[in-house]
Formats: sequence, C-alpha cells, structure tokens
Amino acid sequence: MDSAEARLDYEAFLTAWRDSGCAFIEAHTSGSTGTPKPVRLPKSDMLRSAQTMAAMFSLNSGSVLSSALPLRSIATKMAIVRAIACGGRYRAVRPSNTVELPEAVTMLSVGPSQCDSLSARPALSTRIDTLLVGGAPLSQDRESALLDAGYSVYETYGMTETCSNVALRHAPEKHFTANAGITFETDSRGCLTVQAPGYSFDGLVTNDIVQLISPSKFVWTGRYDNAINSGGIKIHPEMLERELAPLIDVPFYVAGAPSRKWGCMAVVVIEGSEADADAVRKALALYPDSIRRPKAVVRVARFAHTPTGKIRRLTMAELGEML
Repeated sequence: MDSAEARLDYEAFLTAWRDSGCAFIEAHTSGSTGTPKPVRLPKSDMLRSAQTMAAMFSLNSGSVLSSALPLRSIATKMAIVRAIACGGRYRAVRPSNTVELPEAVTMLSVGPSQCDSLSARPALSTRIDTLLVGGAPLSQDRESALLDAGYSVYETYGMTETCSNVALRHAPEKHFTANAGITFETDSRGCLTVQAPGYSFDGLVTNDIVQLISPSKFVWTGRYDNAINSGGIKIHPEMLERELAPLIDVPFYVAGAPSRKWGCMAVVVIEGSEADADAVRKALALYPDSIRRPKAVVRVARFAHTPTGKIRRLTMAELGEML
C-alpha cells in the first residue's frame, strides 16, 4: 500500500464515521487467539475513548496524529477519531515496518515490529512527541532501544473490543495506569476485568493475568490461555521470554509442547538457522531456574503472523508433531 492508498482508506473511514444513519464502525479482532472475528464498535465508545486520550495528552487543534499501521487495525481507526475529537489533523502514511514521516507529528501509533526502524533513526525522535506502541507486548530490548534513541514511549493495553487502550504504561515504568473513568479488578484466575461505566464493554473479563497494584494500576504478567502447566508448575511464557531475552539473539517465543514426563513442557521457538538453534541451546544452559528452563528448541524459517501482524504461536499439537 502506498501513501495514496492510505489516504483513500482514510477518506473511506471518514465517510463511514460521518454516516449519521449508522451508530457503529465495523472492525475485526486481532486474531492472536484464533480467527479474527467481526465486531461492531459503537461510535459513542470510540469518541469517548478518543476524548479521554485527548485530555490526557493535551491534544488540540494544532495536533497532528498518525499511524504506521493499516486501517484495519483499531490503533489506526482510533488515531483518526482522536484527531476528530481534538479538532486536530490526521496524517495518513503508508503502513510499513520502515516508518516514513513526511512531517512532524504529535502522536504516532505503531506496532512492536515497527520500533526497530525508529530506534535505528534517533533523529526521528525529535519529530514525534509521543509514540504509542500497541498490538503486542513491547520487549525489553526494543523498549530500551527506543528510550536510548530519545523517544517518549507509551505502551498501550487494550483490545479491539475496548476501542484500543484502556490503560497506558509510560516507559520505563513497569505498571500500566488506567485511563480516566476506568478501574480494574481480578477474577478467580487472577485475570484482569475492566470496569468501564458508560462504555458498552463495562465488566469485560479478559484472559490477561496481572498483578493488581490498585484499582487503577497493574503489572501485566501474561495470557491465561498461554500458561504452561509443566508437572504442576505454572509457567507464564511472556514472563519467561522477558527473562530469556538477554540470552537469545534471534527472534523467539516460548510455548507449551507435549511431554511424556511432565505432561507439558516449555520450549523455545526460534526464527532462524540450525546454527542459531544450537546457539540458543547453549544459551539456555545459562538460565539458572532449572525447573522453568525450556526443555527444547524448535526452529522455523519464518514465524506465521495474524492479519494484524501479531506472531501466531504454534499450538501444542503442532509442536508435538515437530519434536
């Protein structure tokens, strides 16, 4: 998609937004836990969320908002609505992992995979007041690289159903803080529930395991549906990935695979060569927690991705066939 196509998509969205005969915007879930599902987002939810963000960041008629993600992503839809809400301007740009900005922007929405091109060009940090990173967890190495390059980084927490973010983490802080009007609780699994009076998603129950600090602050631990029960020991892949990141130099993730001994075991799935896999096996030997240490390395040439760019993790059955 070039810049002209991005502009056409933007104008098509504006037409749908201005249609007074329809109170919803059509969107799709990310597909990170299955097939993307259609969802109808009330325009009232989207506008209220956008107004909240505008107030938090003092967005106004002089603000320029943009997104380097495709329009199908909720991040881009909400960037446009924020521009509408604050009376500012939206700048359509070509979706690409190599972010190109024809002008300075007040707020830019990106996904984690686009952060590498930004951190490699520190000069761009002077043209982006606020960088919103969402869609998937921001790794520690990417966060550090962005901060070293001079960017003001906010990681978002939310989903399509919540009209993008309901909480933000201002790097390098470790906790997320609720947007105005939002509070949090946890259910019996330790998963986050979103209390959002006045929104259609009030009382939303998530599958995100968190450490709740207060009704407005939490530390994200991982996904309940990704948790690995290995011989009665609960392993959260996302937490283990953060601990392993300093040891592994290739793209990777942790997943659960069948084990005759433990029922399920943690394995590292890498994107790379057999030589990379051998290097990762040696690196894993340095990880001190022998109980949580991944028991195998699975190599693939390329990770599969969802339509919105998230890595599609191999299932336990798929990994069982590969080991």
